[in-house]
Amino acid sequence: MLCIVISEELDYFWNGFACMTRKSINEECEESRQCKLSLQCRNKKCQCIESNYWTGSTCAERKSLNGTCATLMECRDTLFCVLSICRMTTIFGETWDGYSCGTGHSFNGSCTTAADCRTTLSCVFGKCTCNSSESWNGHACVTSPRECEDLIISISGIYTIYPGGGNLAVQVYCVVEANKIWTVIQRRESGSVDFDRGWNEYKYGFGIASGDYWLGNENIHIMSTEAQHEISIYLEVSPSDYRYANYSTFRLGDESSKYSLAIGGYRGNAGDSMTYHNGLMFSTKDSDHDGDAGRNCAARYKGGWWYKNCYYANLNREDSNLINWRNYSNYIRKTKMMIRRK
Repeated sequence: MLCIVISEELDYFWNGFACMTRKSINEECEESRQCKLSLQCRNKKCQCIESNYWTGSTCAERKSLNGTCATLMECRDTLFCVLSICRMTTIFGETWDGYSCGTGHSFNGSCTTAADCRTTLSCVFGKCTCNSSESWNGHACVTSPRECEDLIISISGIYTIYPGGGNLAVQVYCVVEANKIWTVIQRRESGSVDFDRGWNEYKYGFGIASGDYWLGNENIHIMSTEAQHEISIYLEVSPSDYRYANYSTFRLGDESSKYSLAIGGYRGNAGDSMTYHNGLMFSTKDSDHDGDAGRNCAARYKGGWWYKNCYYANLNREDSNLINWRNYSNYIRKTKMMIRRK
């Protein structure tokens, strides 16, 4: 069944069983796809983002200094609508930083204490900055999207997320499929990226979001432990021969656990080759934590993975023509590992 487009916006979304009407401003929601496309689900309510206001039919950007206005809500925070113009207050010492009125330095300004910065900023290492759970969008501190699900997107592509919050940005490939948004943590398609890497490279990630990459064990750990996650693994031998393996449980431990893997709840058509690896520690050529006393599996097969003796599945082998999934094929050419909150 198709949900019909009857206006400039998609008025309906598919909830897995039926077409449902998208919700308007301040209506209760569980996720952003339930809201009209200009809204997002925040605190269980369909709302505009912080820098926008509700016009009665859609969200629009708040007006800057000297912009025309009819009500206070049309002006950016710290401005007032006076004689139909967004104006500053008359408080002594306030200045306009290009986005808002206030006292103190704006983002990245020099400081000694937090009192030297605008009220929404902190003083860290002599610079005015956002707190650890926020990032600077060029105008204000905003809650950082920690994974693809936190973004308001409708098509697959390359986007920026902040797995640990703050301003530590990571580019990833996001997959939008069947009303679900997935964060790709591993992708191999072109064979152009060497996966025979050491511990630190696997820890922080390598490759590029537009091609082959590993997102980084630290990023995967942070995302998968902040909430319960599931994983979907896509495997392709040829364009006409592809399969998938989904697991309802996916979690990566921290570095002290050697990024140990928790995975289970298989469903799919590729066969279950990952339960064998449940509970195993991650190994690389320079950091051997596998269950094989006689050899270093990561060095032998030239790729970091959760090895035992040695594997049932290995999607990070150096030779991309020999990527292995025991219950499917030894000659997989393309793979995608992607996660989302349950």
